[in-house]
Amino acid sequence: MTMMHSFERPSAHRRAGRAPGGARAVAARAIGAAAVGLLVVGLASGCTLTIREAGTSGEPPAGAGSAPDSPSTTPMSAPTPTAATPTPTVGSETDGGTASGAMPAPTPDTSTDRDRWIAEATTTQGCDAELTLSTAGAVVRVEGPCETLTVSADAAVVVADQVGTLVVTGAGTAVSVLEVGAVRVSGSANSIAWQTGTPTVADTGTANRLGKASS
Repeated sequence: MTMMHSFERPSAHRRAGRAPGGARAVAARAIGAAAVGLLVVGLASGCTLTIREAGTSGEPPAGAGSAPDSPSTTPMSAPTPTAATPTPTVGSETDGGTASGAMPAPTPDTSTDRDRWIAEATTTQGCDAELTLSTAGAVVRVEGPCETLTVSADAAVVVADQVGTLVVTGAGTAVSVLEVGAVRVSGSANSIAWQTGTPTVADTGTANRLGKASS
């Protein structure tokens, strides 16, 4: 017995209705296969595959990832210390003397100075209780004890023996005495030395040098 099968050919309308869907499916499978192929090739070659959303660019946003500008700092140089210039001081305090910038008279520091000045004396005078010397620039030898010896001369040299009270009012004068009980000085830049004793000293002047001479 012969079996007869009848097949209905799809109409053109039905074929046309399925064709678009089938084409899309085939295209999707082809794109998927291509993507898988690219991924496999990229992994095999060590490349990095970056997937971005549509509408975005690969450039980072402005300012992203960049380090902030470091503030420009200019090191301040330390001020060079300037040493203060000391005011030159000639003369020094000695037993009540004061120091200043005035040039002092030569100091009879030793017995040798006293002996030399005696030899160079231009005037020799005896003392009768009180004596005042006022000749500027003179080298005067005073012999004998004096109760009060006043020297008002400037730039003079006086060599005396025993003096009760020595008063010096001049400036730039050097006085050497063997022994003195009290010294009062109101002048400036004078040098006064005694050989023995410890006199009381009152110095109201400036730049005077007073003290015991070395033997």
